[in-house]
Amino acid sequence: MNEPRSTPDEVAAWAVAQPPGGAVLCALEAVDPQRLSGQGWLDYLAAVQRQQSLLSALQHDAVAKRAAADADAAAGRLDKCWVGEEIACALTLSGPAASTLLATATALHRRPATMAMLRAGLCSTAHAEYLAEALCELDEPVAAAIEARVLEHA
Repeated sequence: MNEPRSTPDEVAAWAVAQPPGGAVLCALEAVDPQRLSGQGWLDYLAAVQRQQSLLSALQHDAVAKRAAADADAAAGRLDKCWVGEEIACALTLSGPAASTLLATATALHRRPATMAMLRAGLCSTAHAEYLAEALCELDEPVAAAIEARVLEHA
């Protein structure tokens, strides 16, 4: 990974070209967005979005794996498990918001290609969540074919 340059615009241009991760986040944190040119500001926003996608992928992965480890949650008996309440407490979310996150994370976890794109910062959280939720009710071969076609254009 090349090191960022010294001007805010150079840092933003470098950051948007890098895969998301800690070094990029540290560099972005040091940038004052008010010191950016128009193009620098766009690069900065895109780089921040890529970081958010990575963090979202990590959160969705952790939630889905915790739910899979809970027998009631894994069986779809979300009213019998405490994972939603644990999420609500940890993230200071309402119960319905935690339940939505749990369902979305579970759906997204069944779409490894979409998760890989999200983790790499190549799609937004909103796009990944929408795709995973839209494919939930479809037979797996159909869902996989649609996912592949959609991701070709991401």
